[in-house]
Amino acid sequence: MKKRMSVCYLFCLSMLISAGQLAAEGVVHDVVVPDGKDQFVPAIITISAGETVRWVNNDTHRSSHDFASLPGPNPENRELKVVELKPGEVFEHTFERPGEYIYFCYIHKGMIGKVVVK
Repeated sequence: MKKRMSVCYLFCLSMLISAGQLAAEGVVHDVVVPDGKDQFVPAIITISAGETVRWVNNDTHRSSHDFASLPGPNPENRELKVVELKPGEVFEHTFERPGEYIYFCYIHKGMIGKVVVK
């Protein structure tokens, strides 16, 4: 009887852990470029590993916003390559590794954002 309960307990525990991992993978957080503003809103966003950030360009006053993350010591391992977002366009990226990812717009130098992945 104890063995059966232990097996049941382990099975239920593994199902809860799996469900939590699946839930994190399906989560999407929005970062918006507001109309007429050279900024990312929110400027700093905190997510869990496996979650996705969706950048939405609502700025109809600019032809585009081009952004990328800082390269760090290995430019080839840059998390976000250069992304061009024209008005109305959307870009999504799933962050798998914990860390802090600072990104900026190449065109509008004051546009800086950060994704913190826990």
